Amino acid sequence: MRLAGRVLLCVFALNLPVALSAQEESQAADSASNSGLQIHNEINRGVTYIDSLGAGYNLRYIPVTITNDSSAAIHLQLSFSSEYRHPPPDTNETFQLIPLPEEWARGGAGVTDSMLSEVPNYIAQPAMNATIEPGGELVLGIATLYATGKTRGILPRTLFLHQESGMFPTCDWFMEDEPTSDSTIALGLKLVTGDYCMVIPCGRVSDPHSEE
Repeated sequence: MRLAGRVLLCVFALNLPVALSAQEESQAADSASNSGLQIHNEINRGVTYIDSLGAGYNLRYIPVTITNDSSAAIHLQLSFSSEYRHPPPDTNETFQLIPLPEEWARGGAGVTDSMLSEVPNYIAQPAMNATIEPGGELVLGIATLYATGKTRGILPRTLFLHQESGMFPTCDWFMEDEPTSDSTIALGLKLVTGDYCMVIPCGRVSDPHSEE
C-alpha cells in the first residue's frame, strides 16, 4: 500500500530532542543482528531552507550508520516514492523523503549553503545504492521535507531490517506483514508526528551475487 501522496537559502541548524526509546533501539538492533548488519539511528537534526521559488520548507533528518559485521559483501538499495500524504488531520498536505550523503551525518558537521544547494537533486532522485564490504560501513542521512507552517512536523525515527513480524505494533503499518524468507531482506522506516507513528517500506538489502 502506498501513501498518497536554493537556490536561495535561509539556513539555521538545530538539534531536536527526539531520542530513540530503548525499545526502539532494541527492535532495530535485533532486526539487523541476524543479517550481519548493524544499524545505528541517531537523534533528529533539522534545517530550514527556501527554494528557488521562495517557498519555505522544514528538512528533518536522522544520521544513520550501517555496519557490515559479516564476512561477505552486502548490497543496500534505499528508495522512496516522489511524495507521501500526511496522516490525519493534515491529509491534504504531502511530504517527501530523501536520502542524504555522508557529509550530513557526521558528528559535529555544520550544514552549509553548498550542501543545501544539492537538495533539489536528492528530491529529483530519492534513492541510494551501495555495496558495503565486510567490516565496512555506510554513513548517510534520511530526511523528511515538508512545507513550513502548514502541518505538524513529521520526523524520520528508525531505519530497520524487517526480519520479524510484530515490530512497532502501535504504528500504522504499510509494509508486508510477514518478513521475506529468501536472500533479500526488506528495509523499513518508522516515522513519527506527535503521538502518531507509521512504518513504510524503503528498500532492501541483499547478497550482491544473488542479483547477477
